[in-house]
Amino acid sequence: ANRHDVWESAIVEETFPFIHRTTGHDGRRVIVTGCSGGAFHAANFLFRHPDLCDTAICLSGVYSTRHFRKDHIDDFDYSYPGVYYNNPLHYLPGLRDEKYLAPLRNSRIILCCGQGAYEAECLEETCRLSDILNSKGINHWLDIWGHDVNHDWPWWRIQIAHFLGRLDL
Repeated sequence: ANRHDVWESAIVEETFPFIHRTTGHDGRRVIVTGCSGGAFHAANFLFRHPDLCDTAICLSGVYSTRHFRKDHIDDFDYSYPGVYYNNPLHYLPGLRDEKYLAPLRNSRIILCCGQGAYEAECLEETCRLSDILNSKGINHWLDIWGHDVNHDWPWWRIQIAHFLGRLDL
């Protein structure tokens, strides 16, 4: 959790200012994206920083740190705040701060998952995340692909092209 916070601070304090300096763009129109564990990072970053980006494309993601930690915490363990607050399936249900919710309601969030090989955990957590977003009134696009769509790069290349082609950039 501590290393993750250092990484996130570098993105917030160095990468985003660099983007703004080099492009002259200072708005929120930044897309974060990833597949598998990268989808976790993209979603978590948008949820924690909706002031910095407005779009997340998340492919075959897991949205709980239980996949990355051997000493997994449960949903209600606040003794590890660095872990808890980087665990979207845990902190989003309790999120009530309009400072975060209002911009998230105006964001573009795409959650995509296949149903093929090695997608079962991702599909379960993608659907759970979708349910949580629905409960918060946060619009998003849940797109579940077929049983032939596996947890693998050839599919993610097809999916990212599919979604980028449908965004108004």
